[in-house]
Amino acid sequence: MHAVPVAAFDPAPTTADQELERYARRLLQLRRWTQARTALHQLAVRSPHTARVRALLAYARGHEAAELGERDRAASEWARALLFDPSFDDARASLATARGRGGWFSRLWRRR
Repeated sequence: MHAVPVAAFDPAPTTADQELERYARRLLQLRRWTQARTALHQLAVRSPHTARVRALLAYARGHEAAELGERDRAASEWARALLFDPSFDDARASLATARGRGGWFSRLWRRR
């Protein structure tokens, strides 16, 4: 029996899915984490095997957790994003700052 990549079962994204993903990415750029998570969740329901969408969803959830001061959950979500997309540099940078390697998250955490 041959293993078939999960992506092989994922149909090509529709125009509506592409628009929703562009919208979600814009929300991420604007740091509107909850709205982005909601849009990405809709995409994930439509295309549950799309690693890119799952990575973005975990990334948004990580930032939601970070804003709530839940450092461990934030780091866990960013690590999950990297499992789905190892080349996701923004998730890698967020995880590095959560682990105390500088950046905005570390400065925010020290103020609490």
